[in-house]
Amino acid sequence: MGFQLYARDWVIPHVHGQEAETYSTQEAVERAIKYGAAIQYEPVAASPFFRYTDEQGRRHEVWFEDARSAQAKFDLIKQYNLRGVSYWVLGYPFPQNWVLLEDNFNIKKLM
Repeated sequence: MGFQLYARDWVIPHVHGQEAETYSTQEAVERAIKYGAAIQYEPVAASPFFRYTDEQGRRHEVWFEDARSAQAKFDLIKQYNLRGVSYWVLGYPFPQNWVLLEDNFNIKKLM
């Protein structure tokens, strides 16, 4: 299963060709606090998100991962007996993930 370790921040409404800003899950939480946005959880996608308006009056929607969403994805891996997980963009900090990973699986490092 592919698993992202970053947040995506979309300006809404979306304009064709416009890319989302990418940053860490910790930065996502910091932005939610900065803009007074309530973090919500979408149960079907099993992911948290929030909306905010920036200083230029542009509306944003941010989707990211947290401990709840990581656990939901790990539960799917176990439910479907998948053979592993691959991470996208390892450069962003997400310390909760590594603790949950070790709690859920026997880690094998292949070299």
